[in-house]
Amino acid sequence: MVQATQEEVQAVLEMTKGMTMLKAGRMGRPHFRKFKLSKDLTYLQWESPRKEKEKSVVKISQMIELVKGQKTKVFENCQIPQYECLSFSLVYRISNGSSRTLDIVCKSTQEYQIWTTGLQALLTGFSDRKTLDSMLGEAVETDQPDGENVKVEFSRLGMETIKYKEDACDVYTWGKCTKGMLGHGEDSEEMSPRVVEALLGRDIRKIACGASHMLALSRDGDVFSWGNGHGGRLGQGHLRDRFTPLRIAFLHDKDVVEVACNDLHSAVVCNNGQLLTWGKGGPWLGYDCLSKETSPRLVQGLDDIKVVQVSCGLKHTLVCSKNGKVFSFGNNDYGQLGVSDIASTAKPVCVSALSDHLIAKVACGDDHSAAVADFGALWLWGCNEYGQVGNGTFANTSKPSLFSMTDLRHEAVIDVKCGARHTVFLTKKGKTLSFGDNSEGQLGIRLDKKLEGQTQFNFAIRVHIPTDSKAMHIACGAYHTALVTDGGELFTWGRGRGGRLGHGDDRIRYLPSKVEAVEDKHVRFVSCGAEHTACTVTRAWVPDEEVKTCMACKIKFTTVRRRHHCRKCGGVFCGACTSKRIPILSLGYSNPVRVCEKCYTLISGDS
Repeated sequence: MVQATQEEVQAVLEMTKGMTMLKAGRMGRPHFRKFKLSKDLTYLQWESPRKEKEKSVVKISQMIELVKGQKTKVFENCQIPQYECLSFSLVYRISNGSSRTLDIVCKSTQEYQIWTTGLQALLTGFSDRKTLDSMLGEAVETDQPDGENVKVEFSRLGMETIKYKEDACDVYTWGKCTKGMLGHGEDSEEMSPRVVEALLGRDIRKIACGASHMLALSRDGDVFSWGNGHGGRLGQGHLRDRFTPLRIAFLHDKDVVEVACNDLHSAVVCNNGQLLTWGKGGPWLGYDCLSKETSPRLVQGLDDIKVVQVSCGLKHTLVCSKNGKVFSFGNNDYGQLGVSDIASTAKPVCVSALSDHLIAKVACGDDHSAAVADFGALWLWGCNEYGQVGNGTFANTSKPSLFSMTDLRHEAVIDVKCGARHTVFLTKKGKTLSFGDNSEGQLGIRLDKKLEGQTQFNFAIRVHIPTDSKAMHIACGAYHTALVTDGGELFTWGRGRGGRLGHGDDRIRYLPSKVEAVEDKHVRFVSCGAEHTACTVTRAWVPDEEVKTCMACKIKFTTVRRRHHCRKCGGVFCGACTSKRIPILSLGYSNPVRVCEKCYTLISGDS
């Protein structure tokens, strides 16, 4: 019995789930097909609209050789040079004893590595289903493809149609623009959401807003930073400001899955569970650093802990481990670390008061903290001068206190966020509640006559969102709040100075108001900085009317100089800046389509 490595077993496992890839045809154009390895590891099958099932199968026993690249006769007649390094051919015997090739082009490097690794393992004799089953639990926890973009369906006439998930997102920012933190290449404030052009086509999955800088995480695991570079908070290896997003080179091969930041520092979590931080020196970095750390650096005190989530406070940091434990480090002036008898610590300490529970999520305000258990219980601790801990007092506490509310005893908390002096959380049934400072309307509550004039609330009050959709995600700035529903709607409330609420003005809004500027878009995620806001929006073409000049060369459009959309990023460009054409397999384009110069370089580099 041939033994296989864990990487090979994982690859074979993913092959049994099936993936859609481009099949080079012996006659005619290439076409997308879904390939799948049988559960018993005896044959490879792919969907075809006109062929019988047995004709779309290659038995593992028939396989002879794996050829990487585009080197077969089929590829000679069906070349896609831009995807040479993502192509392979499987040579196999047919019934008359001659050989034939199955010629495949993958959509991504990850997909290519899975299939070439798995096929090579099968070619060398791996067929032990018991080994696959025994390693299944462990393998699922390792790297996995981030879902397919392309799906294939066949009509009654046998024609293929391409469908792809709407998981690619663009970033919109608005509000005050200290040191270029909005990412638009300038320092002028924006009263309404505006797309960050430099991130078009990057498929951003997560964003994080600090007080004057931002981080964005792409689908490929790349991290971009921009804004105020003072103290090294951008992680670019220097102290210079960035007015447009720039990839953090140090993190290029780290496979980052989470990003977080606050005023002084930034943090990322890697897929292997490592935590890296950088920024202005202090115990909140998780290691001894008195001045500044300009590049991401590993937090050594968590060597044996697999981190899955991180949150940054003003001068403290919380992390949640895979086994549900909470660790904290930084200043502890108000008890925000969740431990007593410690003024500050750069070494991560376990919040022992929560050790008997499986914590799924943590959140930091400026000087207070929160944690949500996997069964929906909520704990809060730290600074409570404005009632932001919600325990009915205004006393600071280092002991995590279990949030209790009679009306919610049967409801689970699914999300919690902490602002500078307030807290907002969501329940599984879609209820939104808040407590703490309401001096700028950041709690989003309607006050009755008994409560008029009161600005501090140490108990939770229901926030009513004017929609039939369910609240799914919340974010808190210093003095404002934002919420996203499952219908993709965005609501904001609180201080409006600088345009941070996105309503086109700087008025305070005491109640949740829908952001009309993104009403025709599907918002997926929102993040709030101290004085600005950002959201990710499901990829869509930028409307013609929103763009007066080419997004690349900035030349003005006229009746003669027409607008053209890039098929990858959806941006609007002039003809000269979209002269290149290339297949975009990740979006289902097997034939060359129009793209901008930036996306052409991006696709060519990826492939």
